[in-house]
Parts: sequence; structure tokens; C-alpha cells
Amino acid sequence: NFQMDKGKADVSVQFNAKVKKILVVSTYQMLVLLLFNNKTTWTFKEMQDATSIPKEDLQVAALSMAHPKVKIMRKAPNTKDIQDSHKFQINPKYTNPRAKIPIPTLNIKSKNSSEQDDKNMEAIYRLRRHQMDAAIVRIMKARKTLKHPDLVTEVV
Repeated sequence: NFQMDKGKADVSVQFNAKVKKILVVSTYQMLVLLLFNNKTTWTFKEMQDATSIPKEDLQVAALSMAHPKVKIMRKAPNTKDIQDSHKFQINPKYTNPRAKIPIPTLNIKSKNSSEQDDKNMEAIYRLRRHQMDAAIVRIMKARKTLKHPDLVTEVV
């Protein structure tokens, strides 16, 4: 069960004839950047077909590189959402004084992640309940008799 979006890679990118930078990117961002070796402009649908990256992960990777603070890619139209027909290309006007530039990934919460968070919290509560029961049993074995308020203070 590999987590492909957790890796990091150093990618050398030639933005124009004069500007060449090393970008520290995630694995998915690297795959998107490598597409531009073959062609200068890609639609979102073409990128998805060429890389087989899940749609949500590809959106995060593409938007994080087209973000106004990063600007290593240009997106047309320049909006926050992504449609299959939206076009991406490397930004030839990119400038940065640093030679090695870390590119952050966006944190976009999806509907599935909130459902997964609820399931995780439920599992945590179940585990804690068992730990609480074990603590009560331990205390009661040691003390034999104990009033409820005293037990609560011992457990907490």
C-alpha cells in the first residue's frame, strides 16, 4: 500500500533560455513536470490520461504549481477550480533568486476525507474506551473498594 504522493524529488526545469532551476517537488508534481518534456501545453484531461494519477491528487499537484505565490506553471483560465479542458504550460517568465526551490503542495480537503476522519475518530474512541476500562480494572484490583468520585479522579 504505497503512498505515491508522499515522496520528494529534485527536478531540473528549464523555464526559458536563461533560467534553469532545481525544484523540490512531490512525486505527482514531478510526473506532471516531466510531461512538459514532450509538449509545451497540456489540458487537464490529457495530463490525467498520460499519468494515470487519481483526479483529486492531480488537481492538488497541478494547482499547487499554478498557485499565484509559486507560479511555475500557467493555467488558462486562471481560476481555483479545474475542468478537463483547462490548459497548463510552464511559465517562461518564472524568476526566483534561489537555485533550489521547494514547491509546497496544497492542502485541499475533500468530502471523502471528512468521512474518513469520522471513521478514524470512531476507531480512536473505541480504542480509548478499552484503555479506560483497563485502567478502571487495574485501579479496582489494587484498591478492592472505592467510591465513584474517587475512582473518577484516579482514572483521570
